[in-house]
Amino acid sequence: MREGSSLRLKKVISIRYLEKLIPPPKETLNRMSAALKGKNNPLFGITPSEETKTKISVALGTAIEVFDMKTEVTSVYTSIRQAAESIGCVHGTILLALKSSRAIKKDI
Repeated sequence: MREGSSLRLKKVISIRYLEKLIPPPKETLNRMSAALKGKNNPLFGITPSEETKTKISVALGTAIEVFDMKTEVTSVYTSIRQAAESIGCVHGTILLALKSSRAIKKDI
């Protein structure tokens, strides 16, 4: 390695680190925002179909299996919110149960 090459690398890394810490001026942010508003936005006027919404939900959502202990039927939902709506609780209850690996017992 050439002498001083690691110093140059350290300078580049520290400059990039500072760029992340110091946000761009508000004027720059406003110009960037205005450039993508209205008709300039690539998704302007496009409404996703139900099929597309479902695909996005499956790709980004968390699949949840709900097992009904009374009927012994398992239902699969594409999101935590859908599962919560189905069993009649708030989505936070399911999130806590997933984090703690415990079952939710509820009489419906």
